[in-house]
Parts: sequence; C-alpha cells; structure tokens
Amino acid sequence: MRLSGTGFGELVVALMVSLLVPSLGYQLQAGNFGYFVVLATAPLFAINWMMLVFFEFPDVETDRAVGKRTLLVRLGCRRGQVLVTTITLGAFGLIALLSITVLPKPAALALFAVPIALITIVLASQAVEGRKKHYSWLTFSAVALYAITALLETVGIFLSV
Repeated sequence: MRLSGTGFGELVVALMVSLLVPSLGYQLQAGNFGYFVVLATAPLFAINWMMLVFFEFPDVETDRAVGKRTLLVRLGCRRGQVLVTTITLGAFGLIALLSITVLPKPAALALFAVPIALITIVLASQAVEGRKKHYSWLTFSAVALYAITALLETVGIFLSV
C-alpha cells in the first residue's frame, strides 16, 4: 500500500515509529502489554507526526505541482501551520498532564524542549508568511524537537525507577 503523498503517510509513519515500535519492545521485554507505554509515547507520536509535516513545508509547492496529496498540500500552508502549532503545543500540554497524573513526575523533564518547539513553530510561521525561509533550520529544529523530547522524557522515566 503506497501512502507517500496521500496525506496519510505521515500519520502511519508516526504511529509505527512512536507508538507501535516502543509498545512491541515493551511487550517483548515485559511479557505483557503496557498501557503505560502507550500513554508515555502518545505525546511523542504527536510530535513525530508534526515533525513529518514540518518536513513538507520546503516542498509544498513542488508536491502540489506534481500532484502529491501530502497533508500540507491538502490543508494549505496557513491551515497546516495552525495544525502543527496546535498539535505540537498540545503534545507538551499532554506531557504536563500525564506527568501530574499517570507518568512519573520526572517525565516532565521533557517540558524543557518547549523552547525548541517554539523556535520550530516560529520558523514554520515565517515560511508561511514568506519571510525568512530558513528551511534547513526548520527541518533541523523539527528533528531536534522530536529527539530531545523523547530523550528527556525517557531520562525522566528512568530517573524515577
């Protein structure tokens, strides 16, 4: 099944990388399914999904011209920018909520990645507005956002053990 360029590929890749792989790894090691892993990785899934959408900003015009129907092409840059902003900030709200309720308190360490999220959102906003199209910084900050958030959350969870 070819999902690239359909608007669903980003979602499927994020599901596999951020939810299914960690859940399978946990199940193989623990011998049972842990809802804890799903809850811990849910914000990472959202950030990973948005990372993939951030990657589409530099190519949106080319994708549109060749008929690719990526999520950003389908939504348009303005609405896409609202989506990435809302979901990215919502993921950090979810980290805060889960750290208070379900996850160990040190998992809130991941909130230290919020400044990177804000930088990424500003770079995407500038790209949409036609100002300062620093696409290499946009894609770099999107990768850094996902990697650093995942690392900080993992370290926080391990510190609580």
